[in-house]
Amino acid sequence: MADAKNTESAELPLSLQREDLKKLEISYGFYSSKMGAGVQEIHLFGDGRVRLKRTRSYEAEPEYREGSLEPQALLRLLELMDYQGLMGLEDEYPSEEDPTVRRILTLSSPRVSKRVIVNEPVVPEFERITGALLLTASLATPEALMNRFFKNL
Repeated sequence: MADAKNTESAELPLSLQREDLKKLEISYGFYSSKMGAGVQEIHLFGDGRVRLKRTRSYEAEPEYREGSLEPQALLRLLELMDYQGLMGLEDEYPSEEDPTVRRILTLSSPRVSKRVIVNEPVVPEFERITGALLLTASLATPEALMNRFFKNL
């Protein structure tokens, strides 16, 4: 296991710089096209905060679950995102029919940003990234997995 000094001097994935981590946000959301449907979102922040958000309908008050991660967990997720080619994914994968579900993955920092929208087709790299994101979020908030908090994620 790497010690803290080696981690601080190691090169970061996705062309990120150390100072980018302070303003880094990774979000993943599930959005239904049904009128009045709620949202399900996961937000991971560079300072280790994790926030799960859901609403049961468009006008409902949001419910939250929050926790925090060790910095290493977020770095491993960023490495996997890089390895799976996040930056090379298309910006949108449209559905051949009217989509009933839209999933959006966003990475934003001062230097690097990427947003991928998937309208129902299966994109293996996207599925691996979002699966790892769910697992990473569950380290801070176990409700992120196995439909404990989210119905669809």
